[in-house]
Amino acid sequence: MVPFKAYVKLDENRYREHFGLNFEQFETGQVFQHRPGMTVSQQDNAEEALDTINSAQLHYDAHYASQTEWKNCLGVSTMMLQRVMGMTSKTFHRKLGIIEFVDIAMTHPVFGGDTLYAESTIKTKEDYPENNDVGLLTVITRGINQNGDEVAKIEYKILVYKAGKHPLDNGDTLHSSGVEDDKFASHRLLEDGTFIERWVFITKTCCRGKFMSTAREKRLRKKKIACTRCARLSFVHSIPTATILHSFLKMAC
Repeated sequence: MVPFKAYVKLDENRYREHFGLNFEQFETGQVFQHRPGMTVSQQDNAEEALDTINSAQLHYDAHYASQTEWKNCLGVSTMMLQRVMGMTSKTFHRKLGIIEFVDIAMTHPVFGGDTLYAESTIKTKEDYPENNDVGLLTVITRGINQNGDEVAKIEYKILVYKAGKHPLDNGDTLHSSGVEDDKFASHRLLEDGTFIERWVFITKTCCRGKFMSTAREKRLRKKKIACTRCARLSFVHSIPTATILHSFLKMAC
């Protein structure tokens, strides 16, 4: 049985992408590894410093930075926070919003060329009496670099929609059947009990007329994915024009 599903079955051989977990699917103590990671560059660092009007030369001037304890241009903290929090969007896509940042700690320097990953732990789960459509989660998200060093630790509170209450759900529960196969899972359970996000859809039946679609197709642009072996159209994969979430399909017919 697939614990968390990445697709909704609309009808025979037709599916819609489904991002994020409902409030009911979260449990205290769950740990999620977010993927993919992101490699940051000195250009990212300089642009973020400019955008935030941060004039500290430690972020721009490599010659100056080489004479400091850091030896390299130091990454701007807001750049790191944006990347780490942004990487959590697949699991927490169904949130109404963040209502409070409880604590933000920068625990290790970040430099251009570092690759960042994010890992989130559900600290608490509780009802939210002010709005019965959502529940309240307290989450601790850690930023981790390519060496396994923790670079940031952020504790915050978010409101997450309950099943069938998200504006895009329209009250439907179609995702409850027809997508039990493991290939439809949005996460994979590791031996230590951690859930790691999956970003690849693997199929051996791409020549049998199956295709995917996302909600509100009239407002989306469609991208056709052809099988590399048989060159036949295998999916119609719709991607929202205003989203940074991209799914990658691996064909294996």
